[in-house]
Amino acid sequence: MTLEGIHALATGSYIVPAGGEYVGTLGPWAWALGLMQIDPLGTPAKLAFVLLGVIWLVHVRNIAVNKVILPAAILLCVLTLWYLPFGTIFAVIELLALLVPVFNRKNVR
Repeated sequence: MTLEGIHALATGSYIVPAGGEYVGTLGPWAWALGLMQIDPLGTPAKLAFVLLGVIWLVHVRNIAVNKVILPAAILLCVLTLWYLPFGTIFAVIELLALLVPVFNRKNVR
């Protein structure tokens, strides 16, 4: 997301397919933003890409060092649900991992 947003801010357009059925079109996330009355080609959307990408990178770093802040992680996932399809999939998986314990920690030795 970070690189896509930086590219869009620098060049004025997102990275889109150069060939095939979807040549030159944005992904399904653009439709989701349109439903929220947000212009996917506008500067606020491009800045959101950069910001969310950077926050995800920080979150992944926090996971690596075992310093996850649960409310912030949940908020990040919720704010990423609009990014269809891959962002939505990753956000739902992350939410499940955060909210549904895989095992009972009382039994861990």
